[in-house]
Amino acid sequence: KLRRTQEQLLQSEKLAAMGRLTSQIAHELNNPLYGIMNTLELLKSEVPENSKRRKILEMALSETIRLTDLLKKMLSFSRPDQEERQVTDINTILDEILLLHEKQLREHDIRIVQDLDDSVEPVYASKNQLRQVFLNIIANARDAMSDGGTLTVKTESQDGKVIIKISDTGTGIKKSDLNRIFDAFFTTKDSVKGVGLGLSVCYGFIKDHGGDIWVESEYGSGSTFTISLPVYQPSKD
Repeated sequence: KLRRTQEQLLQSEKLAAMGRLTSQIAHELNNPLYGIMNTLELLKSEVPENSKRRKILEMALSETIRLTDLLKKMLSFSRPDQEERQVTDINTILDEILLLHEKQLREHDIRIVQDLDDSVEPVYASKNQLRQVFLNIIANARDAMSDGGTLTVKTESQDGKVIIKISDTGTGIKKSDLNRIFDAFFTTKDSVKGVGLGLSVCYGFIKDHGGDIWVESEYGSGSTFTISLPVYQPSKD
């Protein structure tokens, strides 16, 4: 337990330093990128639709938009506390996400198992940030089950906390990668699929909510991400 606490403190320090760095980088790159986007849009409007040059400009514009999206993620990573928080029901968020993505998951031959405890109490949180956390973990689970499998989402109460477990039967995570899985810019995917910011952003959001997040995995057998969040305590004033 002491070792895990030390690892969490080290990870928090690394995230704080990375947050400051990413914020500086994002601000420095933001304005030039928007200038490039506007220029590409202007050039595109002056080129005939069926022209090869137009296609090249559209490709360049698409990549520039991808970079601006990455910058937004970097800024949300460096400023996790700016979202408005409210009393939030975890089960409702998970239910909505699974309902919206049910068709897509089934198309990947992924069976969904929901085990949501109706007795779990609400938390005080940013709904958007929690959605981002759950969506990211579910998307990773989907990618890990390219040949189909089972996605299990479970909630329960435990010692004044809400526990969320998201499990898959996918490829799992190598033991050598487990300690780095929440590091910024670390990814087991190729560069086309990801840049390694997703789980580090999730880690930052959950820690900023006074919670905890960890993963257990066996390579070749799947993974389980566990999130712990404190139950909402109304003010006594």
